[in-house]
Amino acid sequence: MVAAHAGLRDPRTDLAAGLAAVMGEWLAGERTGVELEYELYLAALRRPALRPVAAEWCQGVTDLLSHRTDPVTARALVALMDGICLQVLLTDTPYDESWAREMLRRLIPPAERAS
Repeated sequence: MVAAHAGLRDPRTDLAAGLAAVMGEWLAGERTGVELEYELYLAALRRPALRPVAAEWCQGVTDLLSHRTDPVTARALVALMDGICLQVLLTDTPYDESWAREMLRRLIPPAERAS
């Protein structure tokens, strides 16, 4: 979903707002599919054979975000996005896009938010 969101590649767009919107779209979809994706992702904890797949997903999103920010910030954004999504799924609370946008914005250096 991140790769398909072309606006995230445009340096003139608000990166935090774009990422928060993508998470909102993802979490607003079929919840069973989202849960299954995280179950497979977390299954790598017990099944080392799945770890390269999980790492590939994280690296792929990090690579996409690295076009808008530095690699370290991109990794932090991926970690925060995972944490937000997991909290929504585990606590069964509604996704708060404005809160997510603000938290993401705190990680993005001002010069990289939007040109």
